[in-house]
Amino acid sequence: MGRTFDKSLKVELARRGLTQAPVAEVLGVSPTTFRCYILGYRPLPLGFRQRFDAALDLVERAERAADEARRKVLAGGLP
Repeated sequence: MGRTFDKSLKVELARRGLTQAPVAEVLGVSPTTFRCYILGYRPLPLGFRQRFDAALDLVERAERAADEARRKVLAGGLP
């Protein structure tokens, strides 16, 4: 059985420096299912690319917010 591999999904994750797990969580699929989509072992559901792009944006915003909060806390130093 041949695979339908969409390399652009993996490339976009790497370009944004994101891992698969949080994106899978936002999409509401297991990490294993998400990996199967990325590797082409499962066909992408209808509308997946649009949901994938929206999930990347959401996870990226969350990562930036977490980084900013971490910087603020650490800048306060020890009491």
